[in-house]
Amino acid sequence: MKNKKGFFLAEETIKIITSAVVILGLVALLVAIYFGIASGNRLKLSQAKDSIQFFENRLKSGAEQIELISPTKWCLVQWPGPDNTEVPTQCSNKRWESCFCIQKTRTDTNSPGACVENNQGYVLGEIQDFHIATTIISAPQASLKVRSVCIDSPIILDINLDKTITLHKQ
Repeated sequence: MKNKKGFFLAEETIKIITSAVVILGLVALLVAIYFGIASGNRLKLSQAKDSIQFFENRLKSGAEQIELISPTKWCLVQWPGPDNTEVPTQCSNKRWESCFCIQKTRTDTNSPGACVENNQGYVLGEIQDFHIATTIISAPQASLKVRSVCIDSPIILDINLDKTITLHKQ
């Protein structure tokens, strides 16, 4: 006769070991996904910082055109927009009255992104044909208007003599 208690113990041990391996595999998968997403966000933020620094340097050098490359579907936003005084926290903390930001969304003053001071009075122009939009933001305090352009690929910006920045017509 076979020992049924010994067989039952071995069967249960194998089930417990298999369950532990599956749980460890799931935990490893979740950790890999989390760090993959976090790494991608850090890369996009780094790219936004590089792009906005390039943008600022070209403005200061008096360039007539700027080829801007930023994370896909991130936006170049002018703060404050027309008819409001709202600026992102990262600008107000530095006591900037006006700034340009490349950020993940065009309407959130706390959106991840990178900013530079706009102390030379440049204005992001309105050209509806090229998706430069004045967006109305509903906020608890008031409705805000923001000028922005969201970028799907490298874009060329024209810097006009009247200090307006518009998309280059090709």
